[in-house]
Amino acid sequence: MKYISVILAATGLVFFAVNSNAAGPVRPEVIISGDSWSTLPCFFGSVQSAFSNRRLEVDIHGCLKTSHIGARADNFKSYSAYGETLKHLRVNPNAKVVYLSLGGNDMFKFWRKDMSAKEEDDLFVYIRSYIKAFVDDIHRVRPDVWVLVSGYDNGYLYAQNPFSAYREIYEHMGRPTATEVNTGFLRFAKSLMALRGDHTEYQHHIGLMHYYYGAPEANIPAFKTLVPNLISSLDDPARAGGVTSARNNKLAMAHIFSYFFDPHHLRPQGFMRLFEHAIDIYIGGWLKGSKYDAQDAAAIGDLVDGEVSADTEAQGADMAQREFGGQP
Repeated sequence: MKYISVILAATGLVFFAVNSNAAGPVRPEVIISGDSWSTLPCFFGSVQSAFSNRRLEVDIHGCLKTSHIGARADNFKSYSAYGETLKHLRVNPNAKVVYLSLGGNDMFKFWRKDMSAKEEDDLFVYIRSYIKAFVDDIHRVRPDVWVLVSGYDNGYLYAQNPFSAYREIYEHMGRPTATEVNTGFLRFAKSLMALRGDHTEYQHHIGLMHYYYGAPEANIPAFKTLVPNLISSLDDPARAGGVTSARNNKLAMAHIFSYFFDPHHLRPQGFMRLFEHAIDIYIGGWLKGSKYDAQDAAAIGDLVDGEVSADTEAQGADMAQREFGGQP
């Protein structure tokens, strides 16, 4: 029996070794945390499509567990997504990056176009303090993890929105013009540059959809505005693209068939482009160092287009408006 036990033990070790080798190298993990600009890209598969297009093999954690549609920076700690993000960082050493989207819903709740400069600055400081508190919590758990605080792109606000919650947001903001809301969000983005520091970067995406979808209200076709690699780049992180006086092309926004165009959330392909932007400027380099070349990665053929079925897109848009409490 003694010899049989030794043989069985040895066989088990060989089996374990073979299976460990078969599993291959452990892939780095990216945690997607925050608000609906984290939830919906995961639901649509946009995050996965972007990493696939950039030929980066990563594991995407959580998404629906580590983000919450409708979350604000000042109340994110009350959602399980906050604790889930920190919990996963504690137990998984393969987590290398936290992609964090927060602050947009605070703007929609508190910002008004008639604010004084001091009122607006006080609001930006208030929102930023909550984002920084979460980033600090992340680094208390894992000082080595990179955090990308990811901002937003322009929207498609309109008074005749069929859902009451979105109409109320627009009215509360003072029915701003495209110029007013776009410049307001750009000032907000510039204020969040103060978050940049050790293992922390901030990147906005203002003008990205104008590049890919054009700006019909300004009679500008796609691919004629500032190119993505110059928008919120390493050399000039505050720089915006697009046309300040124009809303996003409604075809860049998530929609429920032709009935409803989301004023705040991008369509699946739009979110894919946003994550490609984040990968090309920051995440790719963090994961692969000097080996990552955004142009080479984008030039490889067989790219996915990031689109989903009309039913899936409609479901995502409906999820978002329901979380805001909207009713037709």
